[in-house]
Amino acid sequence: MKKDDPRIRWGLRLLTAAMIIALFWFEGNMLIGPITRVFPRECAAVTPSPPQVDTTSLPAHVIGQENLCNRVSDGHCERLAGGDRVSGTCKNGGMIGDWTVKDAATGALRWSGQYEGGWASGEFRVCKDPAHCDSFRIDHLHLDGPAVTWERDGDRWIELSGRYERGRGVGRWVRRIDGKGAVRSALVFDEQGLAAKEFFYCTNGNLKEIRGRRTILYDAENRRIAERGPDGPLGILDAAGNVVRDARPDEETALCPLP
Repeated sequence: MKKDDPRIRWGLRLLTAAMIIALFWFEGNMLIGPITRVFPRECAAVTPSPPQVDTTSLPAHVIGQENLCNRVSDGHCERLAGGDRVSGTCKNGGMIGDWTVKDAATGALRWSGQYEGGWASGEFRVCKDPAHCDSFRIDHLHLDGPAVTWERDGDRWIELSGRYERGRGVGRWVRRIDGKGAVRSALVFDEQGLAAKEFFYCTNGNLKEIRGRRTILYDAENRRIAERGPDGPLGILDAAGNVVRDARPDEETALCPLP
């Protein structure tokens, strides 16, 4: 074959053109992120809610979330939605990387989380207000690792903290008033992730233990002072552990006032 064979020239031209196209495609993808940071796309016009997490079932898991990248081209996107500013990254029509939703006026965090391949995967924070934020980790759509959730009790906030293993509560979960006050109660899970015992810490130093349908009250020296079986009223115990009488209607509250 001669050196100036047309077939060789056409082959080289096609190879050069293919290399140029590949280079532009690669560089274009590399530039999408920086370009869309400056000129962001608009995120999908859906409700910017955090993942819905079902903590009442076993195992605790994600049950759904609106896709903020539905029909959105690759790159960074932002959107104002009802006073909130949505910010995140899309790829192949799915959410990836870090996402945040903040109050557009104050900058206060509504929620934030991490995504991989369109699925919730990583650390999440969901804020009731700036001082009370639920935090948890999602792995393969199950809650996994340390978790903190807040619940309202009248005019107080109660912090519940513990740990999940693949959606199953493990070990000791503690409820604290305002997250820094006295421990109000503790819930202990067994190996299957089922609630096995619950302890209530009384303000007078006593302790109430609930084990299934059985209730036991201890004094500050860890001596049993009252007990209730699966049926019937609370019974007051003597030093030997025998029931001497039924508790009065208000006596259980008096024996264990809660903070």
